[in-house]
Order: sequence, then C-alpha cells, then structure tokens
Amino acid sequence: TSIAHINKITELLRHAEPFKPDVVVLPESSSFTTYYLNNTPHRLRDIFGQERAVLVVDSARLYNSEPSPERTFIYDTTRGLIAVSDKILTIPGGEYISYNVRTLLTLIGRKDAVNTFDRRRTILSGAYVPYSNLDPETQPLGVQLCSAVHAPSLWRDITRNHAKILVNPASQGLFKSSSFHQQELLWIRFLAILYDRWFVQSSNSGFSYIIDPQGRIRFETTQRGYQALLGTAGYRNSTVPYLFLGDWPIWVSLVIIAGSVLKIRRYRNASSGEK
Repeated sequence: TSIAHINKITELLRHAEPFKPDVVVLPESSSFTTYYLNNTPHRLRDIFGQERAVLVVDSARLYNSEPSPERTFIYDTTRGLIAVSDKILTIPGGEYISYNVRTLLTLIGRKDAVNTFDRRRTILSGAYVPYSNLDPETQPLGVQLCSAVHAPSLWRDITRNHAKILVNPASQGLFKSSSFHQQELLWIRFLAILYDRWFVQSSNSGFSYIIDPQGRIRFETTQRGYQALLGTAGYRNSTVPYLFLGDWPIWVSLVIIAGSVLKIRRYRNASSGEK
C-alpha cells in the first residue's frame, strides 16, 4: 500500500468529516487498517473527533507477499475494531479458475495449468462470518466484498441476521466496459428492492451509489475512482417474503409451467391422433 494511496484515502475522510457522517464505507482494498495496524482507531479519532461514534468499513489483504484472504474490518471510532469477516466469493478473472474451466482443463490433460494458476493466485477464499447484528450498541450493517455482490444467498443470510443497511465495498478494476457497470448497477438496484433495504456501493474504479429500497438512485459519484460520495440512508428492519421462502416459489412456478406446457402438448397430440 503506497503512501500516496493512504494520503488520498485520508483526504477523502477529512472531506467527509464536516458533514458529521454516522457511517463511512471505504472502497475494496483501501487498506487503511493494514497500513496503520494498531494505530487505526487513533488515526480515525484524529479525523472524526474523540467523542463522535462513526462506523468505518475498511478492507485489505491480510498478507502482501503470499496468497491471502481479503478481510473486511468494521470500526467504531469510539471503541475500536468491532467486527471482521473474510471475502469468500471470488471471481474468474485472476482470483480462481471457475469449476467448469478447471474441469475442462483436467479432461484435456492440462491439470498442470490448473496447478500453476493455483500457485500463482493472490486472493484466497476466507472463512465466512456473518457480522450483521454484530453489536447491540450499533445499527447492524450487512457487508459483502466486491464480487460477493452477485451471491443472493449471502445477502439473504445477512439480512435474515438483521442487517439494516446493505453495503458493498467494490473494486471493479478488471472491468473497463460501461456495459458491465450498467449491469452491476441494475443488479444492486434489484437487491435493494428484493430485500427492502438501502444499498450502498463504494467503488475505487467504478462509480459509487446510494440506492433506496425502491431501487432508485438517490446519490452517485460523477466520476470513476477517488471521490467522496455524501448522502443519507435509513436503517430498515422490515421482513420480506424472500427472506424465508428463498427461490422456492420460482422453482415451483417453473415446475407448474413446465407441467402445464407438457399437458397441453399431450392434449394436442391426442387430439391430432383422434382426427
């Protein structure tokens, strides 16, 4: 982590301080924690003051010189570190080889390529610890790092554990096309509606958003990269059917539709035979 990067993160935090934020979400791999280590709470109090309690979400690789999980750190500026959790869902773009590609390479006799890739990869899947409802004195955040945004089951898990705001620190550095960013935006708007929660995405290579439970973009950055996004969001603890039913209604509906189509075809075939 470079000094220039940390200075930029510090500058953005100081820019936010006059607005007295309750929650600050840094983009993926901001590494404020691993740079300052045990001095992190002190540095945050220098910025936000000694008395105000601000929740700060940071993330970083645990080790720079070897394959490592990526960890999220949640700080309360008055009490220090209150929760950690590792990223468990990675993406096929440098972090792991997806199972279908891995199987294909093995079948065609290129298992050596798989082994070489595994030795060289830098991000490893960590141990999942849902830290929603992490502390009775704080309003719980539900946080998933970067590519885990595409795992509805993880969001469902943390929302069932009483997460009241959904948060996604992201990088998006691998994706340059505007079509990807548009798809990502549509997806997080859908998640906000699905779980009836405010959704906050903080990106260091894409745009950052604050989205309301109706899927409307309430606040967004005007450029990609380093920029402070200031806005408001509300804690919600409403219960939606999907939290308990999951995807079962969809699968049951598909079975009913498939059965109906099959029955209609059989009826038509029988009618044609009678003629």
